[in-house]
Amino acid sequence: MLSQKTTNMKNSTNEMTRNIRSKVMRLLMVMLCVLCFDKTMAKNIGKKYSVRFGKHSKKNGIITDNVVRIFLDKEGSYYPESIINDHSLRKNNNSLRNWYSTHRNEFNGICSNLGIPASAFNEQLDSLNRKLARNITSEINNKSKGYDIVNVSIHGFSKKTYGIRIIDRHSTGDNKKLEQALQVNTKKKLFFVEIYWDASYLGVFRSALANKGYKVFRDSAQPHAINVGLCLRKVIANINSERINIITHSLGARVACELLFNAETNNNAQENEATPMQSRIKICMVAPAIGSELFKNYYKRGKITKNPNVGRDNYELSIVYNTNDIVLNKSIPLPIYHLGNLTAYDIAKTALGCDCGNDIDSLETLLAPLHIRTFNLSCKHGKARNGHYLNHCYINNRIPFMDVKAYLND
Repeated sequence: MLSQKTTNMKNSTNEMTRNIRSKVMRLLMVMLCVLCFDKTMAKNIGKKYSVRFGKHSKKNGIITDNVVRIFLDKEGSYYPESIINDHSLRKNNNSLRNWYSTHRNEFNGICSNLGIPASAFNEQLDSLNRKLARNITSEINNKSKGYDIVNVSIHGFSKKTYGIRIIDRHSTGDNKKLEQALQVNTKKKLFFVEIYWDASYLGVFRSALANKGYKVFRDSAQPHAINVGLCLRKVIANINSERINIITHSLGARVACELLFNAETNNNAQENEATPMQSRIKICMVAPAIGSELFKNYYKRGKITKNPNVGRDNYELSIVYNTNDIVLNKSIPLPIYHLGNLTAYDIAKTALGCDCGNDIDSLETLLAPLHIRTFNLSCKHGKARNGHYLNHCYINNRIPFMDVKAYLND
């Protein structure tokens, strides 16, 4: 009898072992297939991983009175309220410019509705973008009257606002959590401008395949961030409120750099748009996925080559960092992820948000004597926090985040 029970237990254990091995093998095969498929599509990184907002007015239209949302494509073109088929956008390389050029009737209809006369395509497109920017600015200025602070939030890499996603939250959800946190127990009236841009999107599984996520980050999302930051100047520089917060997460910091100063040294487009000159702008970069060297042109803004008010600048810079952030450190605990033995300096530099190599000290040296406010959110109740998600890993670290909130609401 005992021998029979022992035999049954062994058979059960062997069966469980076979099932586990089978599941592991299937998972590895799926990951290998995705990896191989991704390699065959390497030449189409920008097209494959772009985020589209053609249906934003239908999918993301319900918001509160103290919120305005702005949607931009990878080239920094503003999305109109008109619904545009996302599949059709993808066929046109995820570019509003390309879509307009192949859908002239729809393009002319959008322009006509906004009072833009027909002209040469490039001229008409520029007029459309400027008209949309003016309309958005007017909406912000009209709605934000009587509010104490206008908060501009810019999301990071691999985010979208609608559609299927696994584990990660839509960027609209992140903004909702941020806005709720900032409005709790404050007497200040807060207004919010949410920026949604094509930061590329891989999803959790593709992101976990070796170095794929960081290569899309470098080759697709970073160039998009530059375009978007420059084009946002049309709106943010014209907000009437003199008290503004620019709050970024992850690669959103790259967008903010282009918005606020001439981070790129060889971009003539920067000379054509003024940077924000409101009297007090607080810049709060949460887990910035950039390096300190990006601030070398911090005092070069629009047509102004050097700010004459160094020491009493209208910008106030702060960094919220986490030395344990596994995404910025490129130390995600999956075997396939460690094949490249990466650090925060590899592929695309992400050292500032995790203070790798004392990059915050490097930033302070670069911008001295400017005072930079820093917030260390590396631990929660004495335990290391190693994630990167805005809400779960930063906002929900409530005690130290209270200091961030107090700083922003001051």
